Amino acid sequence: NNPVLNGNIAIFAAGNENHNYAHYPGAFVDIISVSAFGPDFLPTYYTNYGPGRNIAAPGGEAYHFASKERYLMSMVLSTLPKDIAGSDYGYTQGTSMACPHVSGVVALALSYAKQLGKTFTVQEFKEIILSSTDDIDQRIASTAEKTYAYGHSPLSMVPYYHQMGTGAIDAWRLMMHIEGTPSLTAQI
Repeated sequence: NNPVLNGNIAIFAAGNENHNYAHYPGAFVDIISVSAFGPDFLPTYYTNYGPGRNIAAPGGEAYHFASKERYLMSMVLSTLPKDIAGSDYGYTQGTSMACPHVSGVVALALSYAKQLGKTFTVQEFKEIILSSTDDIDQRIASTAEKTYAYGHSPLSMVPYYHQMGTGAIDAWRLMMHIEGTPSLTAQI
């Protein structure tokens, strides 16, 4: 039995109030706090951002498409409490939908590290996770204002620049980092 880490990694949602800080427990320093971006890889209208968040992931965004059929395409399919929702599954949005993306990629990375026989301290592994992301600040900087098809007023991107953590979770980059293989992005 080869333990990969000398402890645990906790991952929490940053919150859905569009505040410029993460909510607790996600704001604690030892936690990975997850903010959300929509199908356009831009911050969602609800995500918390700013100090205390570490990384971004897909969280769904209800107002992204205009029609009911396409509306569901911009959401995240998740489990629901059947006694409240009437179904075991449904489409929703939020940093609580973004958080499982990060948790799943981290679990995959831990499994891969174990397969390779590698071990890390919690701090080393957290640094690997946060440095294996895709840059979303370039997209944010090139978009002055995000407009919606219906139901929501335009959203300025200015407050989100350098405020969504280190970037978007990227499973391939994380696996390559664990493997020790440099991964570079080609600029087009």
